[in-house]
Amino acid sequence: MKVAFYSNFLNHHQLQLCLALHQLTDGQFTFVATDNLGNVQDMHISVMVHSNSSTIEELTGVSLYSPRSTKNDAFSFRLMQSISSKEVGGVDIYVVDAEEGSESLSGTWASGTGLRFCKANNFNYASASEQSVTVVYANSVTNPTVSELSIDDIILVGDDKEAYAVIRIANIYDAEGVEDDRYDISIKSIKTISTEDIPAIDEQ
Repeated sequence: MKVAFYSNFLNHHQLQLCLALHQLTDGQFTFVATDNLGNVQDMHISVMVHSNSSTIEELTGVSLYSPRSTKNDAFSFRLMQSISSKEVGGVDIYVVDAEEGSESLSGTWASGTGLRFCKANNFNYASASEQSVTVVYANSVTNPTVSELSIDDIILVGDDKEAYAVIRIANIYDAEGVEDDRYDISIKSIKTISTEDIPAIDEQ
């Protein structure tokens, strides 16, 4: 007997059902992730559960400012801190600029290093572990940008092979002017990036 499970992404609630179905069907189980744009990723999964799976340390107090301000509008996983999007190499996440003439935040992030995003608001951020981040990211539809950002959004980040981190938006400040407009975020990272992981920049 073969079983297919369709959902917009895999979270910690669904994971237990998936593991049970995987066992009952002797591995003949496929999880299919779809999003509202019709993108589909299906994966025949086999998950090994470790009882000592520990939670991840959290980096708090990170702010990504408007690119029209004079403050840092990007983040580097290599440095594990906010940086300017104008820096060469290592700009893993940056705030996309709003339309010309607008003083509001665009509500969109992108990556300068080819990372991908998945908004997963049902993900249990408080209890995030390396296993849960890895499994949910692997079974989610990811995109090169993430938009319509709101307070308390949970966003998984990774490349085309593996997860890097989970991010929670703690606050969004978008008032008159641009200098203090920002996203205040917390990050739980499961991957350490070295300088060798950063794509080389061709000199002009």
